[in-house]
Amino acid sequence: MNNFVRLIIFLLITRPLLCNSESLEKSKFVSIGFGSTLKAFEGNHSGISIGITGQYQMKKDIVSLQFVSNGESRSLAYNPRPNLSISHFGILYSKFRRSPENIISIGAGPALVRFTDRGDLIKDNYPSASEYEKIVSNYFGFIIHGQALAFRKIGIGLNLYANINSRNTFLGFFISLYFGKFK
Repeated sequence: MNNFVRLIIFLLITRPLLCNSESLEKSKFVSIGFGSTLKAFEGNHSGISIGITGQYQMKKDIVSLQFVSNGESRSLAYNPRPNLSISHFGILYSKFRRSPENIISIGAGPALVRFTDRGDLIKDNYPSASEYEKIVSNYFGFIIHGQALAFRKIGIGLNLYANINSRNTFLGFFISLYFGKFK
């Protein structure tokens, strides 16, 4: 299943989080952000990330569904295929503190992690993109996630995360826009 299909499934699952809330103790919001994952690939290459998180806040708790996809960044001159990539889909439970226009939270939860690697060389197209065997592997991981969010009608936030798994523990961050009801 490619990343686009996973993204559509994630958006369908998080759609209920966008519905109106009648309670003053609850709020629902979705964030979309861009950032980077550090030391995720062989040779310590970093990559560009996109993250989407649906969050449901109840009193001092936040339950989140988070999808992050990260692809290796290389020069345009040499771009072997397939690109190295990592994605994770997690369910997080967080505690938060807030002021009238800010939220800071820290949480954790389990995740499914997918790595896409290059195997044996299939076709050498030097100096452009050589083709390699595509190897996909899945692991269970554990995410530790922190966020700081400032909002009025639209929120802006910084997200930091660590994904601990048996293959390769990695760190990442993204800057996000938040949409929804902030109460």
